[in-house]
Amino acid sequence: VGSLAPGASATASFTMSVTGAVCPVPATLAEADFANGARGPQSRVVSNAVGVTCVQAVLELAKSADRAVAPLGSPLTYRLTLTNTGTDTATAVTVWDTLPPGAAFVSCAGGTGCGWDGTRVTWTAADMPPGGTLALEAVADPAANLGCPNVAEVAYANSAGLARPHAVSNPVCVPPAQAALSLTLTGDRPVYASGQPVTHTIAFGNAGTDTAVNIRIWDTLPAGSGSVSFTGPGAVQAGDWVLWTLPAVPPGAIDPKNPQPPPVSGTGS
Repeated sequence: VGSLAPGASATASFTMSVTGAVCPVPATLAEADFANGARGPQSRVVSNAVGVTCVQAVLELAKSADRAVAPLGSPLTYRLTLTNTGTDTATAVTVWDTLPPGAAFVSCAGGTGCGWDGTRVTWTAADMPPGGTLALEAVADPAANLGCPNVAEVAYANSAGLARPHAVSNPVCVPPAQAALSLTLTGDRPVYASGQPVTHTIAFGNAGTDTAVNIRIWDTLPAGSGSVSFTGPGAVQAGDWVLWTLPAVPPGAIDPKNPQPPPVSGTGS
């Protein structure tokens, strides 16, 4: 810089390129050495600290499913929402979702294109400015019980083309639908005399999330039972027990006082 007279000032400047490898740039200080005239000792002065805050693209990925359980053979839709919550445009955006074990790919939609490579669904997308959002979806057929949990991922770069860290969605788990058949057996009286008819009623229902099929209900007759009559779907007597068969019972709450479907019953003396 040379000499600087009392009351005078001077400026010095430099230009740097922020590569994005370190962002924000840590605060830096400027320093100067100087002497007092021709005779004074050497001195040093330090400036204030100045940092650089740079804009960055920040993509966030949210995942959901269109149902809470997955009946076998009923297509399931996974939905992805991609949002740029940063201050820079996201470029080279690629999203992928590795389908869980047991899921058979059906279709995909969204972005500038999507496809299935036998393992995962991949989407490409146009540049996403700050605040931009993108909706994607994949449809799969639960051919078997789905593995849990399942996440999607996104890779992208900033507007300068420098790669940003991958973002991972929230995990999603869609358990298989299950039937849960319950039975309630009641008698029409607590005490009965020998030879007096007594009726047993079996109320049944399905409190699960899937249809119960190929149902067999039976009641072993008490020792000493005489003649027996019975009602209900597919009822037959086989020796000392009564058997009812039903093709299916859909999901539904159980109310023993008003069961759905109707109860099965038998009367003996």
